[in-house]
Amino acid sequence: MPLRVIDFDDFAPNQAGIDLIERLPATDRLFGRAAGTRESQKELIKGLKNHLTDRFTLLQNLVLPGARGRMPLILLGPAGVRLLNICESEGQFEARQAEWFELDARGEPRPAKINPLNETLKLNESLAEYFEHNRSSMKTLEPALLFTRPAAEIKTDGPLVKIVRYDAIQRYIESLPSDESVVSALEIEEITNSLIKEVKRLQAVEARQRKDWRGRLMRLPGIAFLRGLNLTTQQWTIIVVFLLLNVMILVAIAALFLYSP
Repeated sequence: MPLRVIDFDDFAPNQAGIDLIERLPATDRLFGRAAGTRESQKELIKGLKNHLTDRFTLLQNLVLPGARGRMPLILLGPAGVRLLNICESEGQFEARQAEWFELDARGEPRPAKINPLNETLKLNESLAEYFEHNRSSMKTLEPALLFTRPAAEIKTDGPLVKIVRYDAIQRYIESLPSDESVVSALEIEEITNSLIKEVKRLQAVEARQRKDWRGRLMRLPGIAFLRGLNLTTQQWTIIVVFLLLNVMILVAIAALFLYSP
């Protein structure tokens, strides 16, 4: 039997008016990206399926409670749990422990705006905290940062994360241990079912919060005329942003009058 794959995006709300952007965690929206595109994930999953059996379960696009972002791929197996982060950057880079540098045209290292090493370490810390909090015997293994573009060149100097270059991905997959039996198949299934249950619970809470938020907005003075309008969540968001912008403009104008000589 092949590797079992569970995509947590499949459990996301699929209602009219629930935009995809709302499902992304704040860190993904901030940098204008999801944690690895669908195509990159698809290629990696294909390679994992060719090598790993149903002793492994792959969790895709999971946002753990209290986590610092979306986790592209989490591999649960007999040896423990392993975070697989995806990086689609191109160019020349240098990794020193938890520091990440981009090489300029002269080959000089400059601190990069986004540090995928630090991001991977934080995600892995959230993963370890989750299993420790739930008193699981699941061991957190060394996380890996996989580069899915051949145009990425990386120099390494003792990075705290396993860096896998594009041309080494297949070798890395083949090196994953499958003969250890630290964790039973039953425990892996129980952990997976527990995560699915928790994600569904959080989504129900978020749905209630969205409903409560719209109710509070409707009770605000001055917008009672909106009652009875069947607006989508995206339309409500546009209205709120528009109102906030107007408030900011009024505050700026008032400040100019108050502090002008």
